[in-house]
Amino acid sequence: MRSNSCRIIATTALLVLAVLIGPAAGGVVGPIVEWESWIGGTGHDVVFDIQETGDGGYLLAGNTTPVNGNGEAYLVKLDANGTKTWEKTYGGPGEDVFLDVAATKDGFVLVGTTTSRTNGLDRLMLVQVDMNGSVLFETNTSGRGLARGLGVTEALDGSFVAVGLSAVNPSSPSDIYLVRVGPTGTVLWEKYYGGQGEDRAFKVVGASDGGFVIAGAMTPESRSGTDAYLLKVDRDGNRAWEKHYGSGDRNEAVFDLVRVADGGYVMVGRSSSGPGWLGTPETSDVYVLRVDRDGVRQWEKTYGGPGFDRAWDAEELQNGYLLFGSKTASDGSEDFLLMQLSGTGAVTWEQNLSAGAGHDRGFALRMTPDGGWVAAGSSESKGAGGRDIWVMKYALAETMPSGTGTVVANETSTLSPSPSETTPVVPATTGSATPAPTTRAPLGLAATICALGAGCALVAVRRR
Repeated sequence: MRSNSCRIIATTALLVLAVLIGPAAGGVVGPIVEWESWIGGTGHDVVFDIQETGDGGYLLAGNTTPVNGNGEAYLVKLDANGTKTWEKTYGGPGEDVFLDVAATKDGFVLVGTTTSRTNGLDRLMLVQVDMNGSVLFETNTSGRGLARGLGVTEALDGSFVAVGLSAVNPSSPSDIYLVRVGPTGTVLWEKYYGGQGEDRAFKVVGASDGGFVIAGAMTPESRSGTDAYLLKVDRDGNRAWEKHYGSGDRNEAVFDLVRVADGGYVMVGRSSSGPGWLGTPETSDVYVLRVDRDGVRQWEKTYGGPGFDRAWDAEELQNGYLLFGSKTASDGSEDFLLMQLSGTGAVTWEQNLSAGAGHDRGFALRMTPDGGWVAAGSSESKGAGGRDIWVMKYALAETMPSGTGTVVANETSTLSPSPSETTPVVPATTGSATPAPTTRAPLGLAATICALGAGCALVAVRRR
């Protein structure tokens, strides 16, 4: 961790440099890094979601797996400068992970997966904690046999709605699983949606009428792959409407859903080629879909190259959308991908950030009150060993090189950086640093997600 004085000097220098070179480079507003933090031990540590705290800090939710041990659900509290103030683990003797966190009136609610002590099957784990991470209640549900929690939100009445998947047993196809839990942890109702194939929901948000909108992936009849899927239910979980999106020869999945200012929705995820839903894809591209409040498609685009590119998280901006995920570099490793789109899906700017030769995968993004944002993911390139959590706080520079954007016939958009953009002006977070020797821990539930990297790995075992 840098000292505060070094951080201030570095940030000031970057701002001055951005102001000096920006007008000649194209005049597009882009980001610089204010500070970065590295969190983790010699095992595997990863963050899947992030929330602001009331004191200006941040709460990271994910998993920590020690060397020769089982993974535990993990919370880390950072202050406003990225310094760790506390960390806590949750769960039982098996594999446990937090995959989504939402702010509540008196703390936070988290959802993920825990392994049952009795039969070894996964159960959805919903935990409410106060601002200090102390547990207010924990509820575990098994659905039709096993269940995994992927997304959560607080309802208007103070109850909680979680989504994910449920199946009769590990070898049977999964359905979308929706459960509503009261303010003290009592299960109010459970609902299931799906067909004969693999179906699951990754995100749930409240709708203006008190109901909920759910996004994920659905396997249509007679297909082995998936469509992007959007489901609207009323406050009691009854289906109002559903929509399928995507291309018939590709596999689409939505990992994040954002309700935007006009009442519509933006969905982001991945579109992959190659064998089915749970197979290893040949390639994958960032997938973005914009629909109105009734789910009617307004535009749908993919962005990427020949490797494995995907978006895990998104935020709405005043002039478009901000996406965060990962992108395959020319050497085969993965880098953080940060991309801004216009309101119609055109690429405004793109940054790829690497900490070194290992895989750096971005998962979590959150806007901050100062107009910047905080982004986090896992990195094999740097840190104490194994995989470590990499967190960066961004601010907007005055200008950013615009590059040259192209849109081809299949609406796959790419941004070719200008020479001055090839190496971003963020010395601490780019370059070709050689990773130090590490001690590798066994791959647990969350670590397997990061190791496989593709969207199919995420949905096979388990992601705002």
